[in-house]
Amino acid sequence: MWASLDRSWQLRYDDPKEMVHLAWNAVRASFRLDATLYGRPLMCDLQARAAADLGNAYRVANVPQSAERALQNARRLFEQGTGDPLLEVRLLDFEASLLAQIRHFVPATQKLLKMLTFHEKQGDRHLIGRTLVKLGLFAGYDGNCELALQWLEQSLELIDEKRDPGLACAAAHNLILFLVDSGRIAQGKKLRLVHSRRLIRSGGRITQLKFRDLDGRIAYGEGNHLRAEAIFREVRAGFIETGLPILAGISMINLTAALLAQGKAREAERTVTQASRLFVELGLQREALQAVILLRDSFRMRAATLAMVKEVSDFLRRVMWDPGLRFEAWSWEKE
Repeated sequence: MWASLDRSWQLRYDDPKEMVHLAWNAVRASFRLDATLYGRPLMCDLQARAAADLGNAYRVANVPQSAERALQNARRLFEQGTGDPLLEVRLLDFEASLLAQIRHFVPATQKLLKMLTFHEKQGDRHLIGRTLVKLGLFAGYDGNCELALQWLEQSLELIDEKRDPGLACAAAHNLILFLVDSGRIAQGKKLRLVHSRRLIRSGGRITQLKFRDLDGRIAYGEGNHLRAEAIFREVRAGFIETGLPILAGISMINLTAALLAQGKAREAERTVTQASRLFVELGLQREALQAVILLRDSFRMRAATLAMVKEVSDFLRRVMWDPGLRFEAWSWEKE
């Protein structure tokens, strides 16, 4: 059981499908435990731990309904267990991440603040920093960019990089992400260079792809469209290889912008058409799919603009965290 859980956790940045598979094996193993040997409360703790990790694995693999069921089961088992505070902190962490993924930022933040209080009492600076990373991420996705930047900058002062280099990498990534999202390209590029050592040492394939995507967006923001094109092609292929087709599709929209900015309208049209087919196959959320199809049709009518592509790209990134978001199509009204 423990070997499966440990390996599952190690794969969170590289192979979400295998992460789920291993966590599921751990859950099956936990329900074969002998209650007479461990005692009912401790056995419930072990089963809760496995169920919690399975729920988190489903979340990473973008299967929120399965994640919710697994985490609810983990919470039920935890309440029947010993009340281990470390286990509860782990469960709170996973519950908060899922709540944020389905856009419930207030309860997600409340769970993180409970975690923060626990770590402050324990005096663990590293885990305080880890919690601040998530608070910053959730604040940013909730539209509070300045608070996000504040928490993320503070987290980098507390994180023990030797203890968890991937966490320092995530904090740096999110900090640069929100700067780029808010149009502060020069500042984002500067921090990209400042934190380059952290980013190189991140270790995870998915994390590296997300950093490369930021490199592409920075290059595009600086007007280096040829470099942006090369990076977005690389990122698209990488996300397909790692089983993250939605992120690959968003990379294709970014690639469309880089191509159109160079006057490669026909290639841009082919790329957005491929993206629309991919999103149809994936059963993308209605508003997101309509946005992509509207962009595709604009290319077919030779009416597409860079503003349209940017609006769709920005919308696709936001709608991943806010499924209820509506596509306004402001760029089309200006035509």
